[in-house]
Amino acid sequence: IGMDTLTIDSVFIFDEQFFTHDLELPLIIPPSNKDSLIIKFFSHVEGNFNSIIRLVSNDPFNSVIDLAAYGNSFIPNVIGINSDSVKTESSFYLNFWMENNEECLGFQFDLFIPSGFTFLDSIITTEPINNFETQYSLIDSSTLRVFSYSTNQISKPLGKSVILKLLFNSSESSGIFNFNLDSIIIGNSGSENIYSGHSDGFIFVRTIEARSIKIDDK
Repeated sequence: IGMDTLTIDSVFIFDEQFFTHDLELPLIIPPSNKDSLIIKFFSHVEGNFNSIIRLVSNDPFNSVIDLAAYGNSFIPNVIGINSDSVKTESSFYLNFWMENNEECLGFQFDLFIPSGFTFLDSIITTEPINNFETQYSLIDSSTLRVFSYSTNQISKPLGKSVILKLLFNSSESSGIFNFNLDSIIIGNSGSENIYSGHSDGFIFVRTIEARSIKIDDK
């Protein structure tokens, strides 16, 4: 904040992972005003990166200012649940998907089952991982642990696809019920956990509509 116009004449970035887009210089900021300088980040390589952004201006006291920039790059390997709508007290399959951009030879997760839902002791393995063996166990009354691994060291194909279908019976009450994932592992051939994120799901349970039937009294 000052009484004179600030003119930024130059912006220097010292690492190629950080860059600007459509920056027009000089950047002129009148007194009592503000402006923004957008710095973007991109890297083809995983890891943490840092750099210095140097601003050169007409500030009589600080004509050169160095700003620290930080960025993180990762390869997305994500697992998630497809949300759905079902009727009360009905059986349905809860679908699980994975998007892997690296080889995946196995995965594990804990599923928190909402109150009123019952796991019916059935899991279907879909085509993308038909070479996987899948095991499961109830950790407690509301937590199901699922573990699946390749039996021939062949990875799930890259990309996004449904991998598992778990059979449940829905609640007798209507409403929205959350199914949450935890303790997730996505493993590669080096026994590394390459998991980078997940997407929880929900089931909307709707009440079966009751229809009135008129019977003629003869």
